[in-house]
Amino acid sequence: MEIRSLRLFVAVAEAGGFARAAQREHTVQSNVTAHIRKLESALESELFDRSGRRVSLTPAGRQLMDYARRILHLHDEAENRIAAAGEVAGPLRLGAMETAAAVRLPPMLRSFHAQWPSVSLSLNTGPTGDLVDAVLADELDAAFISGEPGDSRLDAHTVFAEELVLVTDVDIQSLTPADHLREHTLIAFRETCAYRRQMDAYLAAQGVAPRRILEFGTLDGMLGCVSAGMGATILPLATVQHHLSRYQLVATALPPEFARVTTSVIHRVGADARQPLKAFLELVEAHADLSAAAA
Repeated sequence: MEIRSLRLFVAVAEAGGFARAAQREHTVQSNVTAHIRKLESALESELFDRSGRRVSLTPAGRQLMDYARRILHLHDEAENRIAAAGEVAGPLRLGAMETAAAVRLPPMLRSFHAQWPSVSLSLNTGPTGDLVDAVLADELDAAFISGEPGDSRLDAHTVFAEELVLVTDVDIQSLTPADHLREHTLIAFRETCAYRRQMDAYLAAQGVAPRRILEFGTLDGMLGCVSAGMGATILPLATVQHHLSRYQLVATALPPEFARVTTSVIHRVGADARQPLKAFLELVEAHADLSAAAA
């Protein structure tokens, strides 16, 4: 049985419903349902009577409730005592856009690992939309996304400013990025990528549609194809500068209103009270850089 599952079990029992428990725990109802089903499968018992307007505990559920509260109390007490002793340990599940994972995160992760070697770090990459969904579903503790999510269930802290540029293999001379893409292929992440949406907004404002769009799942794949002359993409300038030694890349400025974007770290409301996320967020704050296009 997972601690998270027990915590959600107690929340459903106390709130009297799955939707209210999800709101209380700052997650989505489907995540609560999945955790309860996992518990019921592990225990081979139904824990809730779902026949009424409010769910209620079955006899097996009432029996588990006593154990769950004691287990959670001991778990939280152990966390607090270890934190008070200055030790940070346990899993930390992070997510990030590929550009942030390649350029921004390595110095932070190196410092964090050196300071707290007992923390088990994991990092998954993906576009902003997918990362937001993963944090809400409690699949990630925190994630680095473009902009802010605009969701009251999430806390967001702006940590980096970026300058987006058009990336090509040759100098586009006097052409604007929009004129270049009118005749060339746009290489991009999926539509859930915030940078892709920014480029779409820029092109729409110019009344331009790319000649063709190729979607890629990896940053290296995109940069390799741009360097080979297959098309152009849009990325933070710091990312381009970081990869110049490996790829033939040329950066062209976008109009300021479309170039400046920010990177935020997000987590569920209230989750920052738990270690080791609290320790990681403190380190992130120390590494924040709001000057655009820092190399």
